[in-house]
Amino acid sequence: MAAARKANVNKLERRQRVRASVMMQLEANPELKRAYRKLVKNLPAEQQAITEFLQKYPESVENLAVRLQTFVRDTLPDAREALDRSSSVIGYSYGSGYAGLVCTIIMSQGGVKLGIVGSANLPDPTHLLEGAGKRHRYINFIEMVDFHRPGIRDLLQAASTRCRSKS
Repeated sequence: MAAARKANVNKLERRQRVRASVMMQLEANPELKRAYRKLVKNLPAEQQAITEFLQKYPESVENLAVRLQTFVRDTLPDAREALDRSSSVIGYSYGSGYAGLVCTIIMSQGGVKLGIVGSANLPDPTHLLEGAGKRHRYINFIEMVDFHRPGIRDLLQAASTRCRSKS
C-alpha cells in the first residue's frame, strides 16, 4: 500500500512539474499565452472550477472522474452540474437544493464513486450498488473497465425518473 501511495505522489509531482514547465513556456511565448487565455476564458466558470478540482487528484483518478462526468452528462443531458466545494463532490440535479439532486461524483485518492440519491429503493438486478445507507448507495469505479458493467445507465435513469416524478 505504501508503494502505491508513493507512486501516486510521484505521478502527482511529475504532473505538477509538467504543468509548471508548460506555464513557463506559455509565459515565454506571447502567442501561445494568448491562445491559452482564450481557451480557458471560453470555459464556463463552473466548468473551470470543476476542472481545477479534478486536477488535485492522481491522474488515474482524474481520468476516471472525467469519464464518469461524460457518462452522467450523456445519461442526464438536462441535469445541472455543480461543484459542492464543502463536500468535495460534483452534483447533478434538476432543480435547486437537495430535493432535485439525482447523483453525485464522489472523489477519493483511489477512485471515484457515483452516489445515486434514493438508490436504496431502486431495483439493482446486477448488484452494482454498494454501501449500507438507508436511502442512498453508490457504484464504485476503480478502473476504466468498471464502466462496462451492465446496469449502470439503468440505475441512473431510474434515479432521474424518480427525481423528476417528485417535482
